[in-house]
Formats: sequence, structure tokens, C-alpha cells
Amino acid sequence: MTGGRSGFTLVEALVSMTILAVGIVGVLSAFTLASRSGSEAMRLSAAAAIADQRLETLLGSSESQRVPRGVSGNYAWEAKVSDLRDGLRLATVVVRWTDRRGNQEFNLSEIFLPRLGEGG
Repeated sequence: MTGGRSGFTLVEALVSMTILAVGIVGVLSAFTLASRSGSEAMRLSAAAAIADQRLETLLGSSESQRVPRGVSGNYAWEAKVSDLRDGLRLATVVVRWTDRRGNQEFNLSEIFLPRLGEGG
């Protein structure tokens, strides 16, 4: 303030507007990052739900009824069963999708004993 007048000088106003602009940009960047993280978490959660559903279907069906692959919305899945030792088997479901980071993949596996009469 100069000459007994009240108010702000042009320099003070510019400095305060610059500080405010930097603060707003920081807050908007944080919102954008939170939104992206939320979207990625939703996609991963959807892939996990598909993998869990396909694994339960795989374990509950006989070998002749098993579907090895398919598509559910924007997600492609593949299911397979492998033989292990001592009569145990490994069921694996792989869910794949593409997002802004490129190709993504979620794997879910479970070791199980085959049902009676299923062989293996």
C-alpha cells in the first residue's frame, strides 16, 4: 500500500493469483489421479469376479462340460485344468483385458481333488 490508499498493488494481486492457480492445479491433479486409480480398481475387481465365477463353474462341472475360453463384456477368459501329483489337479482361470496402460491379466488358481468317477 502506498500513499495512504487502502487495497492491493498489482504485484500483490498477481502473486496471490499465481499461488491460487498453482493450488487449483494441484487439487485437480489429485482428483484426476484418484479417478484413474478408482477406474483401474474397478476393472481389476471385475476381472477378479469373472475369474472367481469361472473357477467355481470349472470346479463344479464334469470334464466333458468344461468350457475352455470365452468373453464376458470387455474381458476374455481362459480356463484349464492340469494334473499334479497324488491325484491332485490344478484349475487355473486367466482373465485378460486392455486398458489405457495396455494389456492386463488376472490369474486365479486352485488345487483340488477330482470328483469320483472323473478320472485323472
